[in-house]
Amino acid sequence: MRIKVATLGFLIADAFMLMAWLYYFVKANPRSAATHSEKVHFAVIYSLFFTVLLISLFVTMVLAWIWAQRQKEEYREQARRNLESLIEGTLRDHEKEPES
Repeated sequence: MRIKVATLGFLIADAFMLMAWLYYFVKANPRSAATHSEKVHFAVIYSLFFTVLLISLFVTMVLAWIWAQRQKEEYREQARRNLESLIEGTLRDHEKEPES
């Protein structure tokens, strides 16, 4: 359950970060008359934000993969239990003597 919550939380955070990244860097883009220090500041902030976004997307993918693996194991275990139940039920039906 924690993996599921963490994955969904990171997914929502990624969506907000992507929207904020697009909004901020279109709006805060330094104009051609900006000084060199302003351009360097913008480049550092842009790079840092983009790096955090990529790391967050990677963490989201890893969490989703772990979640999928756990679900796969759970479904495999349930299928095994269902098959055992079917075999036991079939054996019980064949053990009963037919009534004439």
